[in-house]
Amino acid sequence: MRTIILLILLAAISYGMVNTEKLRMNIDQTGISGDIELCFDFTMGNTEFARLKLEPNMVGRTGKHLLFWLNDLSITWKNGDDFINKGYTHLRYNWDFSNKTSLEILTQAEFNAARNLESRYLAGAGFRFLPLKSDHLLLACGLTGMFEYEQITGGENTQIPRGSTYLNFSAWIDDRISFSNTAYFQPSIEDFEDYRIMDEAKFAVTIF
Repeated sequence: MRTIILLILLAAISYGMVNTEKLRMNIDQTGISGDIELCFDFTMGNTEFARLKLEPNMVGRTGKHLLFWLNDLSITWKNGDDFINKGYTHLRYNWDFSNKTSLEILTQAEFNAARNLESRYLAGAGFRFLPLKSDHLLLACGLTGMFEYEQITGGENTQIPRGSTYLNFSAWIDDRISFSNTAYFQPSIEDFEDYRIMDEAKFAVTIF
């Protein structure tokens, strides 16, 4: 069986935003599942590049409790020296207290040398709503309040309370064709001109 996936990412000021909706597949099933992606690239020429990427993800459910753990670590070397180091770990817990509403608690840590981000930490809590769910369609939205701490390399740190909202629409035409789109908006509560926005769309077709 071979699947072709078209992924479109539209983003502006979106660093530090993690799409957990893409892991919400078969979440009604009890148990633990996940995957580990390990990738190494090496390019030789006038300039030598090497890249190591490690991306382990996990999702688990028992009863009304759901847990996501996402990780991404990437190191790039240029002529043998560290060139780009970046990574994050994201942990999110859901408690379903009804078929349509869940409590969400999340925390995240991140660094990104290419953007001079020495460290970024956030923690928050809110609610996830599921107004539509059927065999072929899903519509979900979330509203979260969180606190963000950032340390810029060689600069001052910032501590900002933010809101976070997301909207996810998924459709399964049949067993072979699916589409999903997730949009995130994270404004500063103190300054609404300071915001982060991301939209990620995925179209997948199973050929055989």
